Amino acid sequence: MKKAKAVFFDGMKSVSAWNVDDVEGWTYTGGDVNKSPEELYFANVAWLYRAVKDRSNMVGRMPFAIKKGDNEVDSSATYKNVLVCMPDPINLLKKIEQSLTMVGKAFVRLERNSKGFVSNLKYLNPATITEKYDKNGILEHYERKVNNVTKIIPPEDMLAFYDADYTTEVGCGTTSAAKAALASAGVLFNVDKFLSNYFERGAIKATILTTKGYNREEASKLKQWWQSFIQGNNNSWSTEVLNGDAIDTTVIGEGLESLSNTSLTTERRQNIAAAIGVPESRMWSSAANYATSQQDEKNYLLGTIIPECDLIAGVFNSKLFTAENKLAGYSIDYDYESLDAFQKDTKEQAESAKILIDTGMPALMAYDKVGIDLSKEERAELEKIQAEKDKKPEPVTVVNNTITQAEQDEPVDDMTKDLTNWQRKATKAVKSGKSASVKFESEFIPDWMKNEISNDLLVCESAEDVKQVFGKKREQGFGDVVGMLRELMAVINVSPQSASS
Repeated sequence: MKKAKAVFFDGMKSVSAWNVDDVEGWTYTGGDVNKSPEELYFANVAWLYRAVKDRSNMVGRMPFAIKKGDNEVDSSATYKNVLVCMPDPINLLKKIEQSLTMVGKAFVRLERNSKGFVSNLKYLNPATITEKYDKNGILEHYERKVNNVTKIIPPEDMLAFYDADYTTEVGCGTTSAAKAALASAGVLFNVDKFLSNYFERGAIKATILTTKGYNREEASKLKQWWQSFIQGNNNSWSTEVLNGDAIDTTVIGEGLESLSNTSLTTERRQNIAAAIGVPESRMWSSAANYATSQQDEKNYLLGTIIPECDLIAGVFNSKLFTAENKLAGYSIDYDYESLDAFQKDTKEQAESAKILIDTGMPALMAYDKVGIDLSKEERAELEKIQAEKDKKPEPVTVVNNTITQAEQDEPVDDMTKDLTNWQRKATKAVKSGKSASVKFESEFIPDWMKNEISNDLLVCESAEDVKQVFGKKREQGFGDVVGMLRELMAVINVSPQSASS
């Protein structure tokens, strides 16, 4: 009596269901073993690819200026490569940001000419770089391995950009935005791979064939015919006559109906967007209405893009623009305020300032009150104009038929002046995406008021919040100071009259 056989077939390969030693080389999860998960998913998962590219594009097109001291010598708007070493800054900045997003680090080599000047900034693939430290944790050099050839790069010839990682004290960390998204990216990757393989095998589910009454030759013939039948539409209508008693099929795999739960892929996409720091409204047009997408873009800039630009600019300013590189005094300065997302705020500030000026408030005070950031030159010019307006003829008196000028000392409110300067500093910080609770020293603002302001600034999220904090304190003014002084005197049984005497 012929023995029944069972064959497992997934549409691409077949094997005896009971011969566990015959599954060598079978890949259930798929993928290229020569690529890291980051590389594999970046190249194959559209949602992850789009999110990473969006971040890098935003950083690459952020308007910037190259300055020598306070003077602008080059800018992204009319770039001339004045410093020679950055022929294509947009592409360089994009690659740096992509690397930071994917692996949390980026490397740029300083190439020098014979006179020691930096002649080019060359981006390096982070997978080719290894940092080497001595026994004390001091960086000795970098090793770059390409095509099995290793080259030593001294620290002074490398710009290393590291994303913040609290688990690492020195050098690059172990986390990155893309790594946080890998689990969700892996789900989408395997969903796409499942669909591709499903249709490659003729839209047939994984199946077990159980044969009865077939000899080895007939079973082999069945296996070959089945595999040929499954693989591709060209064989979908082929037929074969086989000699045997019976064939039973058992479907053990899933088809397209298993993907009917769209929430699975939707949640994975949302997780990827959250990990990369890109709003869904930028990735998916129906994710939000116009008003929400506008606010999303502003939050995206403040929470993701501007901090990345600050990180990159910090490395350039501290490691590239130095005396050792013969570039002392230069700096890269991003112009965030010129972005369209912030133009509406600027317009509203200007309108608010005009209303205050029309009511009689000095222009400089009005600009500070609404949080308009002025350059040194603009501030100096407004102070000069205000000084001219404030000039008044000195009062005259007649003594013995002679007109004389009376000496008059005009009091200056130093506390109000310091409050204005503090508000300007806090407003500038919060508009740059930093905490409004900036450090400020003043001998004219009482300690109790300093503490209250500092505590209030901790929860400020906008220039308007900062304006309200300082507006409240100006309304309190010296009245509260005098009131607290009277209370203190009452506690120690000293009358204000005796204290003043």
